[in-house]
Amino acid sequence: MKKLKILLAGVFLFLSPKASFAYDPLTENNTKVKTALGAIPIDINALAQWFFNNMLGIIGALALLLMVSASFKILTSSGDANKIKEGRETFTSVVTGLVFIIFSLFLLKFIGIDILHIPGLIK
Repeated sequence: MKKLKILLAGVFLFLSPKASFAYDPLTENNTKVKTALGAIPIDINALAQWFFNNMLGIIGALALLLMVSASFKILTSSGDANKIKEGRETFTSVVTGLVFIIFSLFLLKFIGIDILHIPGLIK
């Protein structure tokens, strides 16, 4: 639970508006908020489009962190079979999840853009 609180606090600090723009965090006619990830749109449709366009990068970064964590757990296990098993299972789960997400985005793009021609879903 403590790790989850630390992770959520880190995500909040990462996504919070930059301090240098605290006096005016809105840009482009008050339609975007400046954050560490760049200007994030306020409009729900534009936010969904921004999220889908940047989802693979965000998921990839999280997967990389989890892979490093699992590798660290394996390397520091000191021969303990349970820790090695936990690290191996975590690493396998991360790779499986990443493949699943990449395939899901491919299907979303294929069905939503190529077949149904939904405008503005993914650039």
